[in-house]
Amino acid sequence: MLKLDNCTSALAMNILGNCVVCSLCTTLSVEWEPDLIAISLLYLSCRLMKFKVDNWVDKPAGYTDKWYKFFVSDVNLNIIESEL
Repeated sequence: MLKLDNCTSALAMNILGNCVVCSLCTTLSVEWEPDLIAISLLYLSCRLMKFKVDNWVDKPAGYTDKWYKFFVSDVNLNIIESEL
């Protein structure tokens, strides 16, 4: 879970909700795993908000890799951006 203030969190949820609804009209759910779709939509909403993810709840001490690799270890930015 990301650490966001209430206003930023509400905006992020609004963007995510819109993206999820739009993705239901595509073949994304057939082509990709649910966790990869979720990470991609979160990445997109953060990018649209110009929000950089540096910290999140339960982040392991000393973890230096990108936040999305914490959730799906074999994913890279090319895969995430190709899904968008």
